[in-house]
Amino acid sequence: MKNFNDSHAEICHVAFLPASQVVLKTKIGQQDVDVELRGLLVSERPQSANFSERRDASGQFVEQELEAVFTNDEAEFVSRFRSLADDDCIVFLEYTNGKRLVVGTEQAPVRLEYEQSGSPKTLRLSFKRKSPEFAKFLKSLT
Repeated sequence: MKNFNDSHAEICHVAFLPASQVVLKTKIGQQDVDVELRGLLVSERPQSANFSERRDASGQFVEQELEAVFTNDEAEFVSRFRSLADDDCIVFLEYTNGKRLVVGTEQAPVRLEYEQSGSPKTLRLSFKRKSPEFAKFLKSLT
């Protein structure tokens, strides 16, 4: 089993998919999840990305926050990410140490905020939310 407690690991790929195109096979309390896709999962390499989650006490919601910045300004890329901001999403994160996380569920999806700015153009996708549970480790993807 890999050790994912590497404090130097960084997010190297981020993918977002509408919750309607994902089936998560897990149970509350389990730390890992099997994922069945009903759509095309396209992973993008961010210029920078930070994800954090914490819970102050047992039984409370988990505070989760993501900020991912991309510099790809191709029309198709921009359009795809802009459309995600209007949808309930599941977020997939891959780290340099091999850890793969799934954030959100069909019952508690992620709502992304989209922002475009600067020259060269940067796209920022982010969220800050309270979740009933921590992100899950991606066990399998089919």
